[in-house]
Amino acid sequence: MLLHRALELGWIYELLQRHIGSADVRRYFAKHYVQANADTDILDLGCGPGTMLGFLPKPKSYLGLDSNPRYIQAGAGRHGPLYEFRVADISAALPAGSQRFDIAIAMGVLHHLPDEVAIGFLRNAFAALRPQGRLITLDGAYRYGQPFLARLLNRLDRGDFVRTDAAYEALARSVFSEVRVFDYCGRLIVPVSHCVMVCVKPPVAS
Repeated sequence: MLLHRALELGWIYELLQRHIGSADVRRYFAKHYVQANADTDILDLGCGPGTMLGFLPKPKSYLGLDSNPRYIQAGAGRHGPLYEFRVADISAALPAGSQRFDIAIAMGVLHHLPDEVAIGFLRNAFAALRPQGRLITLDGAYRYGQPFLARLLNRLDRGDFVRTDAAYEALARSVFSEVRVFDYCGRLIVPVSHCVMVCVKPPVAS
């Protein structure tokens, strides 16, 4: 679709996000779920043009990964050299330096991945986290009784694997033993059902 191709451009993606009210969603996501601070090492998986950085306190370190070179170029141009951006397949093994991140963010990622790829992605995120580190995800979700327009927008989404909350949770629990699921993350100007997961890596056994 023409819209899908247009959204590959960082500035068009951000323009659309602003117009549908995604800043409020990202602000809520950062405040209530990410809960980062200035001592945090952050891995942003599917970072786009680095939009989330605008809603976080300046982290100790930040690595943004995305498969779209245009997004990475836009993010690096705006936030480099303070923070690092790399073109990478986020469903594949992550770069060297595992277990060095306190927080991994995957905003709008899982609904693009089939189950077997999503599980590999979750395993890689798990490996990248320090003990007691957290992976926080956000995706659109199907939900019983949701408005027709919300269901339609899920069907029109660029991601082909929008799931129910329970299906997202089942994927996460195949890798993380501690998973908390939330069904609210602020409101867009269009009706969308959000599924947020906070997945915690266990501490090192004593």
